[in-house]
Amino acid sequence: MAVSDGTGELVRQAAPSPEELRKRIEDELEVSLRALRRANEAYTDRRWGAGKLTPYSDALWRTTTGYLDLLDV
Repeated sequence: MAVSDGTGELVRQAAPSPEELRKRIEDELEVSLRALRRANEAYTDRRWGAGKLTPYSDALWRTTTGYLDLLDV
């Protein structure tokens, strides 16, 4: 709403300090790595079982991409 009515500046937060940004990225990397490990485990558990792997491979791909994006920050 704020963007469409031109009042977006009123709700914009200040940019984080370099230290705050570093901490946020560190926290995000930790969360992302846990998600990556879970997705990898789920994929590995299903790899040689019956059924489609697509839901597991897609989840692994998405979490891998997210983790790599954070490493590039």
